[in-house]
Amino acid sequence: MIGTLLYAALGTRPDISYAVTRLSRYNQNPLAEHINYAKYALKYLVSTKDLRICYDGSSNAGLIGYSDSDWAEDRDDHHATSGHVFTMANAAISWVSRRQKTVALSVGEAEYMELSDASRQNAWLQTFLTEIGFEPTDATPLCGNNQSSIFFAVNHIVER
Repeated sequence: MIGTLLYAALGTRPDISYAVTRLSRYNQNPLAEHINYAKYALKYLVSTKDLRICYDGSSNAGLIGYSDSDWAEDRDDHHATSGHVFTMANAAISWVSRRQKTVALSVGEAEYMELSDASRQNAWLQTFLTEIGFEPTDATPLCGNNQSSIFFAVNHIVER
């Protein structure tokens, strides 16, 4: 079941990425509640099978990135779950939701680490778009929602 959900999340259904990421942690030894959650996710996919990603080429909407992270949400090991999505023509073209590799010491640090990951993805997308003939003319906006992480990203030197 998790493999099927992962396939859908990676290919066409970014709306289930977070749920599948959480469920995949219990792949080795699932409890009955995890199996029920996986069945619920499959039912959700069936009930929303008519939803799809629609690109609006006439909008001239360029590349935009959105980044978010929680802080120590996982009670077991205090790792943050973070993710980002990039849109173009008013629809998602790249997305990820994953557990951060290291434990952040603050909300700002967790958000900053995700902004850093999103920035790397942005650089790759810029290169890819240039290679296929869609060279971006403006800088890509990368939206975050935490003031301290935005401050760290904008100010290269922070005095203590």
